[in-house]
Amino acid sequence: MGETNRLIEEKMIEKDNQKQWQSRVSGCCDGCSSWVRTNLLMVFTVFGIAAGIALGFGLHPYHLSKDAILIIGFPGDVFMRLLKLMILPLIVTSLITGQSSYKKGQSKVNTGVKF
Repeated sequence: MGETNRLIEEKMIEKDNQKQWQSRVSGCCDGCSSWVRTNLLMVFTVFGIAAGIALGFGLHPYHLSKDAILIIGFPGDVFMRLLKLMILPLIVTSLITGQSSYKKGQSKVNTGVKF
């Protein structure tokens, strides 16, 4: 009888430990999933960088033709051109905002010096 009680207690302790472990794991997964949802853009950016590096190292030994390299590099080239197109309007907008934020009698030369 004493052996049976000991086995039952061990199984109950084992089940209790398993439940505690599952609650810790689910708590961690809930925290991770909410963090990923909050920082989804950063996760995709890091994934894209890693995929690009892996693709570059993976395709390097195959000595691709110039046409294949142009086709693979096209999305990156378009992205860089779009970034270059955005720089000038952002600078002009910030200069105009800086000029308009000054009150009467303040020096407006500071805006030009800052940029």
